Amino acid sequence: MIGNEKVSIIVSVYNTKMQLNRCIESLIQQTYENIEIILIDDCSSDGSREIIEKFSAISKIKAIYNQQNLGVVETRAKGIEIATGEWISFVDSDDYVDKNFICYMIGQVDDSVDIVQCKSIRFDKEVSVEVNTEILGKEVYDDQLERFLDMNFSVFLWDKLYRKSLFADIDMPKNIIYGEDQLLNYSLLKKCRKVVEIKNKLYYYCDREDSITRTAFNERKYYSYVGVVKNIFTDSVCNYPIKAKKFLLTKCFYAYVYMQVSNERKSLSEQIKDVKKII
Repeated sequence: MIGNEKVSIIVSVYNTKMQLNRCIESLIQQTYENIEIILIDDCSSDGSREIIEKFSAISKIKAIYNQQNLGVVETRAKGIEIATGEWISFVDSDDYVDKNFICYMIGQVDDSVDIVQCKSIRFDKEVSVEVNTEILGKEVYDDQLERFLDMNFSVFLWDKLYRKSLFADIDMPKNIIYGEDQLLNYSLLKKCRKVVEIKNKLYYYCDREDSITRTAFNERKYYSYVGVVKNIFTDSVCNYPIKAKKFLLTKCFYAYVYMQVSNERKSLSEQIKDVKKII
């Protein structure tokens, strides 16, 4: 660890009243103290704003209220601009984190590490809490782009800690309805020197019925996602011709099959099982 560097936790909030208290409480209870929690309400209509206002008096919390609905991508970009920390973490407002979420990841940082990643737990109702009392092991690597193309890298933003300087001169993906996290991670990995992955499950991902990932993977989402995959392929094929082609074919194939089996009444994990049955 290179010192007591500040971490900015960015939470984009939109109509997650039922889960928001749990999310914010888990951030306030972090064992690592040098944090700021940036809560940005994106014009919620369900009372989420009132919950944010309730917590806004806490010194480590910055409460921001969008004047119009910007969507999660632009809201996150706004959070990055506001952030004063040397490190950035993203937490979805319907999820929550272990009390050592930041402490364990920031503890892996040195001058050459730009991204730290933890494991996560996916749940749809209740889940037993993992007991994290020590680091369970870690892996350090500098071949992150190859791992990404080999599909051995988590494409989500919410299970990671990013050096803020990575976001300089990065265009946040806009007008993308599905796959924006994947494209942004690819852009960040191109600038990243080293990644540390710890084995602890520190992030709790709520697979709720009315979330974006529970809605049907329709044709509109499919073409948005394929567009993202094609952009990554075009950018990487010169340096990694075999891996890039495999990445393109595999991602597009899975997306097509996923679209065929997608069902709004099933959880994401159930839909993935359907895809595997076909394959």
